[in-house]
Amino acid sequence: MNVKTFQKLENEWKEKNPLRQFRKKQGLKQQTMAAMMGVSYHVVYRWESGMTEPTEEQLKMMGERIGIENLSEEWSEWIKARPIFEKEK
Repeated sequence: MNVKTFQKLENEWKEKNPLRQFRKKQGLKQQTMAAMMGVSYHVVYRWESGMTEPTEEQLKMMGERIGIENLSEEWSEWIKARPIFEKEK
């Protein structure tokens, strides 16, 4: 897989982030979402981009606040689907 293909796959994966999908569906900015969660917008950015992951406690709280009962499960499935860059042989 070349770098360009990997970047495309990774961007598609990021768009499927359950938190990001909820936020966009509701028309919320990252700053607004961050205020709802009690974190900085940088934290929301890192969660949405897969740079860091919320704790189980944070996932539970987020799920309750945004009305996604199985957010932890959705998050886990999203993480598992992350593309992995492998050089072509």
